[in-house]
Amino acid sequence: MPNECEIIEETIWHILQNVDSPGELKLWLVYNTPKDMPEIEVRLRAIAERSDLPHGRKLAVMRAQSSKSKAENINFLLPQLTAKYTIIYDADHHPDPLSLMLLLEKIMRRDMACVQGSTYIRDLNSGMLGRIIDAEFFVTHFVYFPIMRLLTRNAVFCGSNGLWQTKILQETEFNKSMQTEDIDVSVRMLLQKHSIDFCPESRSGELAPVNLKALFKQRMRWAIGWDEVSLQLLQKVVKADAQGTRKAAVAYVCWSRWFMQCVGLIAGIAMPLLTFVTRFNTELCHCGMATQLLQTCMFYFYMIMFACCMLEAVLQTHHRGFQSWIQVIFVAMFMGAGCFYIVFQAVLIIVSLFKISTGTVGGWAVTARKAPQQQQAKSKQMQGTPVDEEAPADSFKGNNGDFDNGQDESTSEGSTASCIEDPSEPDQVFWTQSGSDVAAVLQTTVPSASSTPSSKRSGERRE
Repeated sequence: MPNECEIIEETIWHILQNVDSPGELKLWLVYNTPKDMPEIEVRLRAIAERSDLPHGRKLAVMRAQSSKSKAENINFLLPQLTAKYTIIYDADHHPDPLSLMLLLEKIMRRDMACVQGSTYIRDLNSGMLGRIIDAEFFVTHFVYFPIMRLLTRNAVFCGSNGLWQTKILQETEFNKSMQTEDIDVSVRMLLQKHSIDFCPESRSGELAPVNLKALFKQRMRWAIGWDEVSLQLLQKVVKADAQGTRKAAVAYVCWSRWFMQCVGLIAGIAMPLLTFVTRFNTELCHCGMATQLLQTCMFYFYMIMFACCMLEAVLQTHHRGFQSWIQVIFVAMFMGAGCFYIVFQAVLIIVSLFKISTGTVGGWAVTARKAPQQQQAKSKQMQGTPVDEEAPADSFKGNNGDFDNGQDESTSEGSTASCIEDPSEPDQVFWTQSGSDVAAVLQTTVPSASSTPSSKRSGERRE
């Protein structure tokens, strides 16, 4: 809670007021704190006790007494969930209005264990860093992940904005010792023959790390988490009772990261340098036919990727209008400066593998994030404003009151979703309706005292 005390109320109000659901919605806030925080805890309990919450929704606030991580918070709540579906958010996430509806439609239509949405940076006033991360997230969720889905017929759970079948989620446990418990759960689920899908049109906005140092710490944790899971994968694959094609797909999800990094270094660093050298002095490098062919293939591969990213960015400009057109420019910048990103990722992998091999991984670190000031003011205003509105999802129900399964998420997303700029980090939310109910998890964490005292934040959040 100390890490999210300045932003959690904004997230609560955003979800209660703005996120569409086809029935009743109950939000569960699970948090941990090393010491009592009476002021914020009293305010949260007061919100939970209100009978005039937007659209007749409910809030439950729970403190995980012995927890020191997000994984422990979720494990604490999972046995108590009774809804058919559970969606997990981090405390700074503000889902778009239609995001839950899109995930729900897809998980019901395809009978998946989990459907993962996409993420963008909602506080675009955070500066150049936020814009670049926003472009990176776009390329990742709308180009790279769909390619992964095409090749493996599966996806991964990314820790937030992911909708699960509750009974499947309750069959496992989040590993508190892993740096990325979400990837670890994904691999175990896939090897247990469960299926995960992507729905990039289901968007949720988060806050950017407060500075480059916070960004590096975040990405180092992600790199260590991925490498931990990848290094342990061989043993899990051997023991798993899954088909060979499923095992191969999981191996691609984990190990292709290293392979693609090598390809990136060759295509983005070595080949351009080789071309540059040969243009100025052919005596320094004598390239044979094979090398020239490799140079040509790498060049056209890069141009195809650049064109795909730009085209997708233009096609998705309906999401945030003018801001999305600015995003197109930053996507072009991100792809154009890909060589720097490749070097950055290579450094992360090298340091990650060194830390894992030497046993110096350390504890789970919280990412420093800054809450927009206008959102703090809005939260204070909402606390004293009673709201009695009709549930916003009536238009999405069919004649029998059920969710309309005929709507395709690829054509419906962005049409009415708006750019939400509110701060918070969700852990669990429950939505219930006769025939199909959903639980969404809104979670806040504070790292253990041994993990990273330097990652305290004023208005920051987890990843």
